[in-house]
Amino acid sequence: MESRFQKIYLARQCRNIVLVASVTLGLMGCEVTPPETMESTLIPESTRKAYESQMAEAENCALSLNEIADTRQSKLFTVNGHSIAPENVNGWLKSTLKKLHVGSTGSTGGEVNVYLSKIFVNAIGKTLTTNVVLDVQYRQTSSDNFTELQSFRGQSVTMYTPDSSNNVEVALKQAMHQAVRRIKTSYVHQCN
Repeated sequence: MESRFQKIYLARQCRNIVLVASVTLGLMGCEVTPPETMESTLIPESTRKAYESQMAEAENCALSLNEIADTRQSKLFTVNGHSIAPENVNGWLKSTLKKLHVGSTGSTGGEVNVYLSKIFVNAIGKTLTTNVVLDVQYRQTSSDNFTELQSFRGQSVTMYTPDSSNNVEVALKQAMHQAVRRIKTSYVHQCN
């Protein structure tokens, strides 16, 4: 025969198991959406074509790169034992800027200073969330002064394999790409 305390203990344990199971199922049910499709799926169908046209125009708008710098306090960081060297991060940022036509000289779109201010990488279970914050100053070709700093954030949510540093690299590149696309979209109206 079970005592009253055993029944209370069993009831609490059952409640805890149900709670843990429901949280686990809830987290497993979250869908990871690639960053390229995430932006356009949030746009209503009626304005999606105009948005995609604006994004294509923004990517073709050339901006001159006046200065690029890594202003993070701690430049070396580690994700589950995998170190990411600052030279690699800077190289990926320069490559992303170049792919999106930031850096060409004599552009009609204006000039920018790009500062890498923050990188956040969180690996929880099988999900890797990466955030990159770029601070940007803009100057029109006819102006002498740069604008005040404006922050642009890029995010990537991907599947994570703890034994590979390659997925951290891919996630960082995706987040940088998204941040640079936001910069381009912000200044597309300056292009002639």
